[in-house]
Amino acid sequence: MHITDDDVTPDDIRPDADLSGASLEDANLQNTDLSGANLSNATLRNADLSNANLQHANLNTATLSYADLSGAILYGADLAGADLRFATLTGADLRKTGLSLTEFKKAGAAVCGQEIRSVEHE
Repeated sequence: MHITDDDVTPDDIRPDADLSGASLEDANLQNTDLSGANLSNATLRNADLSNANLQHANLNTATLSYADLSGAILYGADLAGADLRFATLTGADLRKTGLSLTEFKKAGAAVCGQEIRSVEHE
């Protein structure tokens, strides 16, 4: 499946959607409910996911570099192997989030102040 920002319709963006491998670079997904969605291997570079509900979403190996995830609900999401370089995570809920092999390079300032005691990281 290849979805570009221009091809995305409201029907494509919904809870439990299968958007694996989708190209959603620069997409405006602010306040969107993608809880339980499969976004594995999706490209969300520079996407606006601020205040989005990504609870229990599969973001395994997704590219989220430069994405705005401020205020996003990532509770229980799988971010194993995801690229979060330069992403903004201010106020994001990272509880119970799987972060095995996740790349946070240069995202340090954006993660600063987050409580990550219950985050799983190998």
